[in-house]
Amino acid sequence: AFRFRYKMPWQASGGSSDNFWYSYDYGSIHWVSVSSEHDLDDGSPQKLWIENDLSRAASNRASIPWVVVAIHKPLYCSAKGTPGGYAAKLQPLLNQYDVDLLLSGHMHAYERVHPNSNGEVTQYPSKSKSGRGLHKVDVYKSLQGTGPVLVMQGNAGGMQAERWDQPAPAWSAVRFANGYRGREHEMDASSQQQEDAGLPLDTPHWNYTNTFGFGVVSALNSTHLHYQVVPVSGGIGTDEFLLVRETNT
Repeated sequence: AFRFRYKMPWQASGGSSDNFWYSYDYGSIHWVSVSSEHDLDDGSPQKLWIENDLSRAASNRASIPWVVVAIHKPLYCSAKGTPGGYAAKLQPLLNQYDVDLLLSGHMHAYERVHPNSNGEVTQYPSKSKSGRGLHKVDVYKSLQGTGPVLVMQGNAGGMQAERWDQPAPAWSAVRFANGYRGREHEMDASSQQQEDAGLPLDTPHWNYTNTFGFGVVSALNSTHLHYQVVPVSGGIGTDEFLLVRETNT
């Protein structure tokens, strides 16, 4: 049903005939959709395709300046129970070909992850005015070799009471779920003991649904890419950042 009911551009991009990996250009963004449920080992059909596709995209930056990769399971996420292994399989290629942004889901929470290499942060953001000049937002420079900003946007899914590893890793920029914003609610020892024992924690200090929502990617021009999280209700569970390219190549 997935293969026959959904028509993805796999033929034009030389991807999977089952729709599981493919790419396409939309405006000034080259979108690459890959599968976390298929083989990503070196030499696998999907891994070879990803490298060839990213190589072509890298040589076409003058025409299509932005490269965004999407995958279901995250490369990095500090929610408890996050599946592992994907960073080791994909991050070297993402960093090599200067992918700008990686989008994932799976865990029912939100987390923005700084550009990094093997978990070592390669760039922290600066603060600057937004494109509309209304307020200050985090700004990353799209620099060669630093790697993409990684967004785990799974907070449009069911409310599954995700819990965070403590303390937050250095690569974790912003995280929230279940009415809590991670770095503003680091659990004390008593709360950690409650969680380890499977007991309920205190009631969230936000409206619960404020930390559920979706993300919007906007390529403002060839040098500025904007990402914003839109909460289901209220204005608390949100995040926003800019990616800035120094040149078009």
